Amino acid sequence: MARWAGGGKEVVARYFGRGHTNGDVVIYFPSERVLHTGDLFTNGAPFCDTSANCSIKEWDKTIQRALAWDCDQVAKACKAGAPEDADKRVDLSSVNLQPSANFLRSVPGMCKELAQ
Repeated sequence: MARWAGGGKEVVARYFGRGHTNGDVVIYFPSERVLHTGDLFTNGAPFCDTSANCSIKEWDKTIQRALAWDCDQVAKACKAGAPEDADKRVDLSSVNLQPSANFLRSVPGMCKELAQ
């Protein structure tokens, strides 16, 4: 695990195991409780990069370990109103990130699952 602090924000990088490649690192912004997972989460079928020593067998365990970290930006957006409008409430500006269109399309479905 590596920690950096700059501009008043702490950033933590951590390796949880193989997934898309053997070099997938998860970035965590503790004060915002936000995770950046890169290619560990995909839109559609995953791409297992065999040239970079990926592991389709370990991928789900890697994701589970990453999700055990404390993050809840989507959960906040879900709790603030109707799930189908949660994509309009996701705010990642405090970490200078703009959610992708693919991410925003998936937010209502994530809210429905979190509500179960």
